[in-house]
Amino acid sequence: MVKSLLMRKMSCLLAPGACLAWLGLMVGLLTLAVPGCQTKELEAPPAAAPGVTYTGPAYLRNTVGSLARLRNNQPMPVSGFGFVAGLNGTGHRGAPAYLRQRIINEMKKGGFGSPKLGTTLLTPERALDDIDTAVVAIEGLIPPGATKGTRFDVLVSALPATETTSLAGGRLYTTDLALGGANPANRYSRPLARARGSLYLNPFDAQDPDEESQTFRRQAIIVGGGEVSEDRQIEIVLNQSSWQRARAIEDRINERFPMSPDDRLTKTANAISNLVIRIHVPKRFSREPEKLLNLIARLYINNAPQFEPRQARRLYQEFKEDPTTGEDVKLAWMALGKTVTPVLREYYEHERLDIRLAALEAGAYLQDERTSRYLLELAGSDDPQLRARVARALVNLPKSLRGGRALKQLLDDPEVPVRIAAYESLARTGDPIVDRIAVRNEAGLKFIIDRVPAERPLVYVTYRDIPRIVIFNPMLGFELPDVARVWDNRLMLRTPETLAEALSGLEIGGTLFLPVYGRGKLIETGSPRWQAPVIDAVGETAALTITSKDLLDRFAESVGGKSDQPQAVIVAQLVKREVDKDTLETRIELKLVNLRRPDSERPVMVYYQGPDSPRGRTYKIQPTVATLAFMLAHKPTLDLPQEGLDLSYSEVVDALYRLCEKGYVSAPIRVDTTPLAALIAEQDAGELSGPRPETSEREAGFDAEPEGLEPSDPAGAEPPATRPEAGSRPESALAEPQTGSRTETASR
Repeated sequence: MVKSLLMRKMSCLLAPGACLAWLGLMVGLLTLAVPGCQTKELEAPPAAAPGVTYTGPAYLRNTVGSLARLRNNQPMPVSGFGFVAGLNGTGHRGAPAYLRQRIINEMKKGGFGSPKLGTTLLTPERALDDIDTAVVAIEGLIPPGATKGTRFDVLVSALPATETTSLAGGRLYTTDLALGGANPANRYSRPLARARGSLYLNPFDAQDPDEESQTFRRQAIIVGGGEVSEDRQIEIVLNQSSWQRARAIEDRINERFPMSPDDRLTKTANAISNLVIRIHVPKRFSREPEKLLNLIARLYINNAPQFEPRQARRLYQEFKEDPTTGEDVKLAWMALGKTVTPVLREYYEHERLDIRLAALEAGAYLQDERTSRYLLELAGSDDPQLRARVARALVNLPKSLRGGRALKQLLDDPEVPVRIAAYESLARTGDPIVDRIAVRNEAGLKFIIDRVPAERPLVYVTYRDIPRIVIFNPMLGFELPDVARVWDNRLMLRTPETLAEALSGLEIGGTLFLPVYGRGKLIETGSPRWQAPVIDAVGETAALTITSKDLLDRFAESVGGKSDQPQAVIVAQLVKREVDKDTLETRIELKLVNLRRPDSERPVMVYYQGPDSPRGRTYKIQPTVATLAFMLAHKPTLDLPQEGLDLSYSEVVDALYRLCEKGYVSAPIRVDTTPLAALIAEQDAGELSGPRPETSEREAGFDAEPEGLEPSDPAGAEPPATRPEAGSRPESALAEPQTGSRTETASR
């Protein structure tokens, strides 16, 4: 049958008339053979969705932002549950029932109860039953464009309905973070990051024993505690699919923002389809990826000869006619590149300050050294906001002598925000004027102590990018008319007032600093009688014989005693000290090193008692805030055997804050914060908005697409509220210092 049909079909090729009859017969046969089939009209494929129409300003047409929109450009919220130890009695025994087994499993993976690691006795159950521990919720925001290993801050919160009163002194064990990881309904989420580290509490959070302060103590930050596990790539999605346009945008971005030799990848932009271009953030933009995105949004794809200078002048005309376009015009100038520098120079002395400053900022970004002369002039402006903008602009001219002079001048500005902006620029450019000391322990870097020369003293605390304590005036010291007491007298500072105190703990070759109130005074002690020799020449050695502790104190009353009119301060070196075991007579030899003014600083005695220690210990340090900060945080090692207490960054900041607040440090303190808690709250509410390009109605920039939602909670299951409302978060706003204190706080 089939063979005959095929032969008939072949015959159609030779007999067209017969073929028509054959086709009619075949249609009839098929209709009879398949009675259930009916004729159905073929439907046309659905029309493609119309592309996005650009509705932004005409002067930004044909920029990347007018032709595309961003995806994955928002911070990604990740969270999880973890285990904190070291809370000194302020934790909570056990874990909520819905978390207990999950936490135990995580602790076992971390080595608890492991015979191989020698922790057999420290089982997860035993650790959870310790009042010095707590189960906590961890939240963080992975920045857009983050690559594997990128660090970010995380927020740690005590769980509701637990008895944890404070997270001070705690350390978080390694835990995974995922999308919706702190949602009890989630049984598994793919880990995107990990978190661990020492907890940081803002010092002002614990000043008052009220309910709000108690809430603040249950929250903490881990500076750089999160670490990204995989790359998070930003994508540019074209409004209209086109391989030609995708390639053109890719080439333009790579031409204008190339990778540097030390970058892991070779291209900033990679067109992976006719619709999507993937963006990899170069290292130089890793601190501020949003700046790169803003520049890309205003990058023109036209690279014809002389286009850039002509477009720079068109942008100037737009700015001149409409001052509200200033920020867009400045960014577009920056994106055009160094070829527009000659055009920008025409506006460096423009009569309108806003045009002049925008041109100078763009020129400085393009590394035009000529801008430094004009920025140096503006550094003397009466407007502090203008001076701060000058300081921030000069970060782009690290080799400029005039720029460096302007920044050093601004370090002593009357306004603290200007001084901080100048310091930040100097620190980012690696200027040697910033004397940097790294404080480390076995876990790595704790924090940085930066000392900068300034006449106006200031202590500045910040943990943006890296935790730092910045001291304006390296010789900043203390004002100790009496004993400085903090932490319920567990930490005390005082200046030695007697010879006995000055000699306490002093080794041979050590230096004494003693106030001199008289020379060669006769000391009446009954028997024997002797006269303290006069030390009045550098290099001269004086031998003192002291027969008892009482006599030692009496000598102190004569030479280093209490008087309102000291004549000088002796700086002497201990050459020899001998004690007669029979008579208890002590003989010391001092060598005069120097004589100082009576108001000069002397060493400071530091007493510290650990929270679990029955006794304290006294240390002697040079009388500077930098020395105290280092001693409090330093952990002695074979390479650096100097004495230290190995306190955390949070504890050191808290000590300095309290000393400044009580007036024991001759400077105000400024504590900076990051907006992490507020950003997380906005993300939870779906209100977080990143940099937006030109197609947005709210701001010129890319259109952003949502990142995706966390899994919903099951019916009847209400996840714990792990932190207070956004308005009461300690990181989103700072408490005012007490009346009369020397403390300043700010949130940049």
